[in-house]
Amino acid sequence: MNLWNFGYATMEQMYEQDYDLIDCNDGHYYIVPNAGYYYDYLKDGILYNQEINSIGNVTILVGNEQMLGGLLLYGTA
Repeated sequence: MNLWNFGYATMEQMYEQDYDLIDCNDGHYYIVPNAGYYYDYLKDGILYNQEINSIGNVTILVGNEQMLGGLLLYGTA
């Protein structure tokens, strides 16, 4: 389950329903240069300090089989 936007699916609910999880939070890992509605660049602080297994106030233990990782998305305007 790609966790793109928390308004559509929450990590905790999808975890409890036994989905495999990929953190691709559009607020952190999605860029659309020059579009004006997403970031132009990824923020260094997010890349190096954001725990990929934590979304909001929910954290899945590191090494958990359901937490597959994260995904960076790039779009064009």
